Amino acid sequence: MASPINSGIMMSNLCPSTFLDKNINVAAELDITNNEKKYSPGSNFAKWMLQEIKRLIANIMSGSRSVNTEILNYFHPMPGTENNGNRTWMAATGENEYTVIEQTGGKSFNVFQVGAGKNNIKEILGNTSYSGVAVATIIKSLSEKTAALETHSADTVLRKKLVNSIVMMNTDCSYEMPADIVSNTYDLLNLRIQKDEGHLPVQEKIDITEDYLHSMTMDAHRCIKEQTKPSGAAKITCCGIELSKDILKKFANKIEKIEQDPKYIQNTLEEMVKQLCFDVNDCAEVRELLRQSNGNITNDKIDEIIACLASPQGITCFYYSSAQGYQSRLQHTSQDVRELLSKSLDGATSSTFHLKKSGNAFFGSGKYLNEMDFTMNGFSQKIYLMAVNKIENEVKLQCARYFTTGRVDEQNSISDKIAFTFFGAATTADL
Repeated sequence: MASPINSGIMMSNLCPSTFLDKNINVAAELDITNNEKKYSPGSNFAKWMLQEIKRLIANIMSGSRSVNTEILNYFHPMPGTENNGNRTWMAATGENEYTVIEQTGGKSFNVFQVGAGKNNIKEILGNTSYSGVAVATIIKSLSEKTAALETHSADTVLRKKLVNSIVMMNTDCSYEMPADIVSNTYDLLNLRIQKDEGHLPVQEKIDITEDYLHSMTMDAHRCIKEQTKPSGAAKITCCGIELSKDILKKFANKIEKIEQDPKYIQNTLEEMVKQLCFDVNDCAEVRELLRQSNGNITNDKIDEIIACLASPQGITCFYYSSAQGYQSRLQHTSQDVRELLSKSLDGATSSTFHLKKSGNAFFGSGKYLNEMDFTMNGFSQKIYLMAVNKIENEVKLQCARYFTTGRVDEQNSISDKIAFTFFGAATTADL
């Protein structure tokens, strides 16, 4: 039978006076009074939460006939924290702070606040121990809520785990998200991409200078190498057809040969393009792989892909489709994106050039979703970055979305140096 506290509404006679600890002035012990509330969710969400936990304990211990338990609805299990049957629950109170209820026994727990200290190393604030029948009642309710949570949809459970994990990562730079949670992040991002189909924002013409493209060749090489692994976070298409792992491995092998040259880093983009272009033998193998991987590809489409891979212009479009510098430029076009990321990006990491893990956005393999397409005449790129955002008294799961398109500018292209006209947009969305 479920405890009445689990409803999160009211409960009656949960702690009769016979169970009260004797000679304890409950309000004084907890440093609160029933008639005074110092904090509200809007004034200080974290301190309000600590205040309401104390108030809940006090009301249960005092034998109150009606107790509001909605504060417990904020708490969810912290992954991987079971210890000898004891559980730990957390409630995100900001992008880089959270409140913890750490069970230490059947009738005892610790309550404390965790925040991001110096150098993004977590700092524990105000650790207080509580024990008694009231605490046992709260533990029972939290356990029942944990069991009830597992009956919700898989997406709902994953969202709660992701919010907690991202906030923990923001608080402590050494925290690593559990692999089972990371492996499912694509599902939520793909759901968002499916919703966006046909409803993408209008892209406006933008200027992309060399400053935003300084790491383009490294971005492209890293992207290809990551995609040969099962955990690759990008979808690479050529002329609208997704390239198979086998074709990407051929890309990776050619890149490996380029990088074996000690002086390759000094090579210009044009020099690397020439080395990466597919020769006659490469094209013959790719043609056969395309026929094997998808029987629906027409011969004309295969010819188009082969021509793109063999052409310096097509390979140049590939490099530009992989560049990760567009986000930094597009952030200036969207106040929503700037606000979302400014809550987490510190002065030391003020851009997304290198796809690092920084603040409330995920950067790096497996923590973002990247879709790119390149043709003989241009490229397109979509990048979705997962993030958390505190809105009033809720920490929500959101994403920053970047859309970039480049068209070959024939009039301004000279010899093997290809010029582009760029268009882009950046927006945010709930996940």
